[in-house]
Amino acid sequence: MAAKGNHRLPQQPRFPLEVWEYVFELATHVPCTLVPELYEKSDCIGDQRSALEAALVTKRSLVLVCKQWQYMTMRYLYRIVLIPTGLDLLALDRTLRNYATGSGSCVGTQSPGQWTRRLDITLDLCNECEDLERFVKHLTYIIKSLPQLEIVSFAIPDSLGPEPGSVIMPFRALDALRCSANSLRILDWSGSDFFPQAHQLEELLRDLPNLRVLHCYRLVWANGIIPSNILSSLTTLAVRALVGRVDHPGEGDLHDACVNLREFIYYGGGPGAFPQKFLIHYGKYLRVYSNLAPISTG
Repeated sequence: MAAKGNHRLPQQPRFPLEVWEYVFELATHVPCTLVPELYEKSDCIGDQRSALEAALVTKRSLVLVCKQWQYMTMRYLYRIVLIPTGLDLLALDRTLRNYATGSGSCVGTQSPGQWTRRLDITLDLCNECEDLERFVKHLTYIIKSLPQLEIVSFAIPDSLGPEPGSVIMPFRALDALRCSANSLRILDWSGSDFFPQAHQLEELLRDLPNLRVLHCYRLVWANGIIPSNILSSLTTLAVRALVGRVDHPGEGDLHDACVNLREFIYYGGGPGAFPQKFLIHYGKYLRVYSNLAPISTG
């Protein structure tokens, strides 16, 4: 009988639930880390991780107070998910699988993945996860189990191969992002490793109708034009390189009604680095243009 008692949902606290939620929100909130606040600070995604890690310590402490608090604070613990190590990856995979089979730590509740709005992957695959195939398997399952993602950041250090970009993101991991196609607002690939193939990235972007911010290592175009259906919802674009491709279908002209781009951040770096063709075509739409030094994720 005692074992059965452990499977009951915890009793509601005597204080109104709204009061507790307000307290937990104040204790765990980190400004400008979620939509819509992050729209104005999207170039600072990589600078937020120390604050997010500190908030995570607080969240874990709240969850461990008692069973009632664990039940009430689960949504705050999983709202922003950080994966800095291989152990974190395996632990999250195991937790989500347990809830999927009805054996999670808070029995009777839905998977905590329903509350996740932001996923940050900063895992150094070279040091933490030698088995890349296993890493991809776990990561794919995790992404598919977080159906309400609004922000995804792959800031993986440039250390996977002999040179940047030597390890390509497998299609099944990239394809998993389509499970959050309607909710994704910000997509960040700050590193050059574990970056998808150009045509696969372009196909994915076409399937993200509400994407507002894109940070990526490189973007392929033709004749200085990015397909307008990619730019139909995008308001901020940040890239290290714009790469022309001879066999890229491109588009013959621009359609003003389909271009919502307002901010362009170019990490080409160095004196004289200037995306002239891009600005010729898109300069009239921009309100903000920044030419910054390259991002370092190593």
